[in-house]
Amino acid sequence: MILPVSADNFKQGMGLRIQVLLAALIAGASASGCSQMASLSVIHAAPELEHPSVRVLLGDGYDSVVVSSARTYRIDAIKSADDTVTFYALSPMVVRRAAAGIMLIDRGMHILETDVQSVRIAPHEAGGYARINGLAYRGEMSVRMQGSTKLSVVNQLGMEPYLFGVVPREIGFYGPDMVQAMEAQAVAARTYAFSHLDQYGNKGYDLRADIMDQVYGGVRAERPLITQSVWETRGRVLRYNGEYVKAYYHSTCGGQTDDLEAVWDRPAEPYLIGADDDEYCSWSNYWNWTEVCTRRWLDSNVAAFVKRERLGSLGRLVTLRVAERRATGRVDLLKLVFENGTVGIGGDKSRWAIGRPSRNSAILP
Repeated sequence: MILPVSADNFKQGMGLRIQVLLAALIAGASASGCSQMASLSVIHAAPELEHPSVRVLLGDGYDSVVVSSARTYRIDAIKSADDTVTFYALSPMVVRRAAAGIMLIDRGMHILETDVQSVRIAPHEAGGYARINGLAYRGEMSVRMQGSTKLSVVNQLGMEPYLFGVVPREIGFYGPDMVQAMEAQAVAARTYAFSHLDQYGNKGYDLRADIMDQVYGGVRAERPLITQSVWETRGRVLRYNGEYVKAYYHSTCGGQTDDLEAVWDRPAEPYLIGADDDEYCSWSNYWNWTEVCTRRWLDSNVAAFVKRERLGSLGRLVTLRVAERRATGRVDLLKLVFENGTVGIGGDKSRWAIGRPSRNSAILP
């Protein structure tokens, strides 16, 4: 069931149409004018859109996405700053890229709108979730063109509901004896999120939903005990000299953390210095690990790294060797010898150069 509502038609006196529509969707609702429409806004239906809100990039390589909800949801097809067509639906709809803008298609594959700049999706009823390709998320979603060929999907929601879907993915699932660890993780993740708002400028999002920022899994990742831990620490962050700390964290350090400037090419911080951590890491599956890669994997991953780092035309990889190590045992300088030159890389970059074949990942543990 799809019920279209044109903002322009409403301005032209279609108040009765709006009234009938809302009465059909919301029992007992009275909507005789614009003020009543405002009281039934997305903010009211989706309290997860509290402030401050966070914009999370879920993905940016889609040709099309299926949007839906278990309850009535609202779709705004935004064609320009002053031209938005709104639909209320119960069944899934498809947002697809086209030669000119975006198309909105219903379940019967009928094209409802074309030449759309972006599409906004939100539950219209309290307790509903917007779904993208079947996966549920709190707050609202935005689908727009990424460049000229692909679609990007951004989830906008409040800070605490965002953390409901982050902390389980970052710390794992444990029992009541780990509540303090969950709360500590919540504070670290919240601090990281606050300190990275607007980091991507005009790209339309604050954080990515993967390891480039924090892994975020939406509603399916949530666990009641972790949600409670997030809520118990709500609003709490870490600061140093009045500024948010750089709240980097990891699953396992291998027994010894390292100084910030040794890992990344970033200024030193007095609170991010190496420390012994044997007691708290030795239980992890990543305490000791081994990766075996084929020559094909190594050539492919190193070539991708060279291109990404813009290191020039170096030819085929001949050999690689660890030239220097830090006191912690970590690689401080990895030398890559190519047909047309030698490149030295250090710190965290060596993880990206080699990659992790067992998980088809671009980065080692």
